Amino acid sequence: MNNINRRNALKILGGVPLAASALELISCESGSDNSNARGQKKLSQKASVIDSTPRLNIILHGMFALCFDYKVTPNTLTILAPKLYGHTYGAGDWRKELFLDQEDGAYDLKYASATNPMSAQRVKQVPGGLIAWKASGVSGIQAPGSDPSPYCKLNVGLPDDIWALRKLVRTASDLPFFEGKAASDNGLDSVLELPLVYVLTYTNVDASNPPNFGDWKGAAGSPFWNLHIHAEPSFQSSPGHLSHALAKLCKMFTPAPLDLKFKPGNTAIFDAVDTDLSTGHSTVKVEEEEALEEIREGTLATDARTSKVHSCMSLVTLNQ
Repeated sequence: MNNINRRNALKILGGVPLAASALELISCESGSDNSNARGQKKLSQKASVIDSTPRLNIILHGMFALCFDYKVTPNTLTILAPKLYGHTYGAGDWRKELFLDQEDGAYDLKYASATNPMSAQRVKQVPGGLIAWKASGVSGIQAPGSDPSPYCKLNVGLPDDIWALRKLVRTASDLPFFEGKAASDNGLDSVLELPLVYVLTYTNVDASNPPNFGDWKGAAGSPFWNLHIHAEPSFQSSPGHLSHALAKLCKMFTPAPLDLKFKPGNTAIFDAVDTDLSTGHSTVKVEEEEALEEIREGTLATDARTSKVHSCMSLVTLNQ
């Protein structure tokens, strides 16, 4: 794996460099305006919870399917990243990520687990769209190397908790985010917010034996570790890209792809989303919510100025 920096962050799955001058960049706003592009209020700033340490936070950026399969692999969370031209795949310390270069391969988390693993009932309470396998007719997931296949598979243990950050919000008067049989079978009409960033947190760790993931190894003696994992473009996503990404994610399930699409006419799904004024947790800084697009632009989120990005988001799926 190679370092992701300002130069090679522009390299995409097909190996084609993107010219920054050809991109329409999202501008960031400064000042005290407390509404986003749609006039919605930003999340209010809240005092950070003092997180117990040591702990590992896995911070997911981009398009993933979080597959909780309590029937077959009850102690493991499998995370799939759809194979998408234009996405960059990397993992590591903040802004020091390494390429996940095992295409069609698998990565395993080592030396980190949950003290109190999440139950299926707690998974159901995670904000965002939840896809139940039984209700959706899902029997399994595609293996790397199959057709269609995920770019790679991430095998991690069940976390202690999942924190949902940087949420795309619609109002009750807006059209639903999704349509299709999977949307109706899972009650997604009622979903009012979709997180762009999920944080999986693990507290059964040993500071003298840091967690490992692929080529990444946490620093020994650190009070906590934040492992960032990206599966997202480093340029501004168009509505067409977001819709294509969701279609590719739906094809990773068997025996048939999920019938799930973004609702036509609902422009909320394609809105720019501010970083939070506060993550609410002492171990995660607000700038760690930023996407590769913003890193490439050199944008830094602060309490006074928040970044904005069009980005892919993850879905949580559950088999119980």
